[in-house]
Amino acid sequence: MGAVSLSSLQPVATGGGRLVFFHPDFPDCLLKVQKVKTPRTAKERIDGLVGRRFASFATRDLRHEIKAYVDARLQQGQAEGSFPVAEFRGLVETDLGIGLVVERIFRNGELMGPTVRSLAGKEKRLSDHHLALLNEFSRQLFSWKVRARDLNPGNIVLGERDGRERFFLVDGLGDVTLVPLNTWFDVANGIELNRLFTICARRLRLKWDRNARAFSRP
Repeated sequence: MGAVSLSSLQPVATGGGRLVFFHPDFPDCLLKVQKVKTPRTAKERIDGLVGRRFASFATRDLRHEIKAYVDARLQQGQAEGSFPVAEFRGLVETDLGIGLVVERIFRNGELMGPTVRSLAGKEKRLSDHHLALLNEFSRQLFSWKVRARDLNPGNIVLGERDGRERFFLVDGLGDVTLVPLNTWFDVANGIELNRLFTICARRLRLKWDRNARAFSRP
């Protein structure tokens, strides 16, 4: 099987330096590939040179993302609730570079599920139903010991699993710090998740309770 052809397709989303496409062969999957940028600054030219000279540098974020996913998945049998991250389905060669195949999160009749940001709208107010689901999601992220780097409302998407609505993390996975304390220590990861949820709460005009690990209205 040859490389998956993506260059003629329109991406359905962009972000985090990546392009996201519907998988042309598997409709329940998406493909994420690294965005190819034309260097405009000295730093970008140096980063590009380092990336070509040292392949591991260019794929650093992807490797951290995959490690975080596998580590969380290994909590199966110990964690409570449904796995709160879009499933990884593998790596494939594409005409735009290596592609990460992931589960497409959606509800019946939708191409893509809505993000928390879009559900909150311009008023930045979630319904009581969606707020309850967001609190369920936050509890599951702690329970599954997910290592995340970005929990902004655009990275959390509403979909369905096991016949009911749930929120899923679709991006922002992985500990990319130079000294990965969050990967090494669960306590450090818990502190980081509290920090990230505090930022998320501020963007949604909510309060985050570190002890209860839950959102509430001010």
